[in-house]
Amino acid sequence: MIIYQSENNEFDPATLTRSESTQFEYTAHLNAIENEGIKPSEYIISTVFTSPLKTIAISRNQFGYELPHGYTHMLLWFRKNSIPYPSEFLCSLIKDSFIKNSVKIIWQNEKNLQSIKDLAHLHFIVENDHI
Repeated sequence: MIIYQSENNEFDPATLTRSESTQFEYTAHLNAIENEGIKPSEYIISTVFTSPLKTIAISRNQFGYELPHGYTHMLLWFRKNSIPYPSEFLCSLIKDSFIKNSVKIIWQNEKNLQSIKDLAHLHFIVENDHI
């Protein structure tokens, strides 16, 4: 579900995928942490949320979708499995965290496309020059 897109957005979330090598690394990473008895959501909470009081966090997607040079796949994570804020607030939060007009699109994958299902999160793409 697209929450925001800039006037000059060129990205369609339905067509974005990881490269074959990134997908391989992602699968290996998930297997490694699960073999240690750690759920992916627990790993994200321990590595992305810098304080136990934090309820939202922005991070670069370590295993992001393949994008043209000059763009980065980012994530807005929520400590819960639901998004407790209205879309307008979230758009402002993300857009205000970066230089004006650098956020191209913000979306949430459909549940069946989410690899981390027990932590709500939004995806967004930012121009690298503005990170």
